[in-house]
Amino acid sequence: MAMTPSGPDVPPPLTEHERRILAAIGEGLAAESPKLGRQLSVPASRARRCSSADHVVHVVVLLVVLAMVLPSAWFVVAVVMVMIVAPPLLAVRSLPEGDGGVDAGTDLP
Repeated sequence: MAMTPSGPDVPPPLTEHERRILAAIGEGLAAESPKLGRQLSVPASRARRCSSADHVVHVVVLLVVLAMVLPSAWFVVAVVMVMIVAPPLLAVRSLPEGDGGVDAGTDLP
C-alpha cells in the first residue's frame, strides 16, 4: 500500500478536473502570448541557470566578505581552499545537461 505524504507543507495531489483547468489556462496563455507560454513551459530546473561568470562573481564576493571577517591566516586558508575547490566545480557546472556520458543509457561491453 503506497502512502501519500501528508502534512502542512505537502499539498494534496491535483484532481483530474484541476489538471484539465490548468491545461486549458496554459493553452490559453500559449495562444495569447506565445513567448510567455514558452517561458512557462520550461521546467523550473532549467529555467535559469547561472553562467560561469555569475559563479566567479559569487566566489569573489565571498572572498571579499571573508577578508573583512576572518583573521589573515584563516583568510589565506580560505583562499587556498577556494582555489582548490572552485575550478572543478565551475567546470562541472558549465557542462551541458545530458552530455552523453557513461550514464546516458549506453551499455558497456
